[in-house]
Amino acid sequence: TSFAAPVVASVVAQMIEANPDLRPAAIKHILLATADRLEGADVYRQGFGILDARAAVEQARRAPGGLPPAYFGLPARDGDEIVFYFLDPQARSVSIVGDFNGWNPMATRLKREPNGLWIARVPMRSGGLLRYKYVVDDDRWIEDPNNWMKVADHTGSLVSVLYLSA
Repeated sequence: TSFAAPVVASVVAQMIEANPDLRPAAIKHILLATADRLEGADVYRQGFGILDARAAVEQARRAPGGLPPAYFGLPARDGDEIVFYFLDPQARSVSIVGDFNGWNPMATRLKREPNGLWIARVPMRSGGLLRYKYVVDDDRWIEDPNNWMKVADHTGSLVSVLYLSA
């Protein structure tokens, strides 16, 4: 960590130079979303993976402004729905899969906003643990970069989790 801190700080400085409008929540999101997992390494020991400086600076350069503050938090309840946000201006399609739709990538597609933000509204269900992932461009299954709560699935990789009150 003593070596990693100045490396990450220098990448953050480059991100801010590329886009002075970035705020701390956006910087954190970009760093986590662009990190690469270590194949074959224990998912609990590697955190979010290895910093990808080039990808982080490129994402910062393209980061749109005007994202809703809720985007940088956990999926949130809105009436009788849960709202999920995902940011990827380059994606052609984004789906959410999980316990609520049988892990079917075709069941719940997110809608793309003009600023590259993808949004899905999922009907609220009874309390308990909700496990989910995003599927980007029909082939890349990833955890929610905004959600730190994760558990291992049956394959040994991680899935994002959300605890729902009754």
